[in-house]
Amino acid sequence: KIAGTALNKAHRRMNYNRGFNTLACTVVFLCISYVIVCPYTKVEESFNLQAIHDLIYHQQDIEKFDHLVFPGVVPRSFIGPWVVSVISRPLTWLGHTCGQTKFQSQLIVRSMLGLLVCLSLLQFSRRVYSLYGRDVAIFLLLLTTTQFHFLYYASRPLPNTFALILVLLAYSSWLGRNICTFIWLSAMATIIFRSELSILFGLVILQEFIRRQVAITTVFKYAIPAGLVSLGTTVAVDSYYWKKWLWPEGDVLWYNTYENKSSQWGVSFMLFVYVQRTYVLQYLTVDRHIHFSGIFIQRFLEPCYFQFC
Repeated sequence: KIAGTALNKAHRRMNYNRGFNTLACTVVFLCISYVIVCPYTKVEESFNLQAIHDLIYHQQDIEKFDHLVFPGVVPRSFIGPWVVSVISRPLTWLGHTCGQTKFQSQLIVRSMLGLLVCLSLLQFSRRVYSLYGRDVAIFLLLLTTTQFHFLYYASRPLPNTFALILVLLAYSSWLGRNICTFIWLSAMATIIFRSELSILFGLVILQEFIRRQVAITTVFKYAIPAGLVSLGTTVAVDSYYWKKWLWPEGDVLWYNTYENKSSQWGVSFMLFVYVQRTYVLQYLTVDRHIHFSGIFIQRFLEPCYFQFC
């Protein structure tokens, strides 16, 4: 009986892992499918896509880079495009030798970016698997695969997409109680890509203070070097490519907050704002019901819920 029970448990665990791996492959497949079905990009993606193109085809010949002629409204960091160009270069070089067009190179580049997002999502879901069980991780991936927005934008070369990779890895580290890695990834995502993430990660740290899970000295111990290294990296790299001393995300923050000029490039009409707010309120209402129902099933909902409601 003992041997039979052990075999049944092993067989059940194997089926669980098989189901999880199948969903993981489905996530990657759907992301690549969106690249093929919707291969073109929009204006918000133009800088990062052009930067990847220039880094692959012009490499160190910065005088030929597009951003020196068309800099855009605010400067953006080259670090994200540089990473994507490095991992895409072998395939684009191989395709170029076989007569591949630049349009096909664009599909490769976007696929590589989507793959990075998917890998970070799978890392996060594995952490959820290890902490809260197979069912929670399965539902996490099911919700992801059945929603259009996330996987569609996973391959879009936007600052938010580059930041998303680090955010998912940071949350994975937080759930794993690795505060050092969490703070370093948070600093990189905030200082290099999206300064608004300081609010999100600040709430996480605040929650840790309230729950007495981390000391303020520990936070400063990691946050100060992480911030200095992240700031130094983006200033060094982006000053080189922009040919002037520059912190891109700092310029964006100054432009959007202190100068308040973002409205000059378009605003949402009142009906859209009303519909958007109504949707958010409906989402929060549903989320509260899920929370109060799930609190009796999984206590892990409490720390995650604190940040958003």
